[in-house]
Amino acid sequence: MNMNIKEDVFYGFDDAVGEVIIPEGKIFVIDGAFAYASEITTLYVSSTVKGIGTNAFYQCTGLTSIVFSEGLEYIDHGGFADCHSLTEIRLPETLEEMAQFAFAGCKNLKKVILPQKIRGCLLDVFEGCTSLKEINLPNGLTELVGTFRYCNSLEEIKLPAELKIIGEHTFAGCKNLKKVEVPEGTEEIADYAFERCDNLKEIAIPNSVKVFGDDIFYGSEQVVIYTSVGSEAERYAKENGLQFVIREKR
Repeated sequence: MNMNIKEDVFYGFDDAVGEVIIPEGKIFVIDGAFAYASEITTLYVSSTVKGIGTNAFYQCTGLTSIVFSEGLEYIDHGGFADCHSLTEIRLPETLEEMAQFAFAGCKNLKKVILPQKIRGCLLDVFEGCTSLKEINLPNGLTELVGTFRYCNSLEEIKLPAELKIIGEHTFAGCKNLKKVEVPEGTEEIADYAFERCDNLKEIAIPNSVKVFGDDIFYGSEQVVIYTSVGSEAERYAKENGLQFVIREKR
């Protein structure tokens, strides 16, 4: 995040213990500010804070609770990655963007509440969140790439209404995912998007999907594709020896 900040930056320190409060008046938590501060347990982010820097709270493994005030707009690369003690997060309605790996590797994170203001792409944001079971995806999201790779506990998910691209490895290794409904308007499903989804039984793919990558269902060959006659999904299923069911056009 490019911001011209001097006195308004919060620098932090890696030997912080217990409760940490980012005070009013600070608008940016600097890159790596609290990285490896494993004894932080609770974080309060004030309403003036607009951005969380790269790896700002990376491997704060004792962090169990984050209270965000409304005002935060951006979480940079790996901002809260590998915070192993987080179990639930509620992000503020003002948040507009999360960079790659923002919450990756938070292995005990079970529930995430995202604001509707987030749009665009989620790139590897929750990769390796192996306990994640519940998350809402804002309708304004247009692209998911690697977003839920290795989210082993994820059983179901409602995809965003405005989704255009399911990118590479988006659901790879989601071994408990059972059923997916790809929304009308989606245009592409990329390479290995549903790789090794051991329990994925069915996926509905609309006529709007015209681009299919390689090995989308590698290791998930038990899946049944539900689609319309003459669709690209039907062609893909036939060419790759996958089961499919023709249903009424959507």
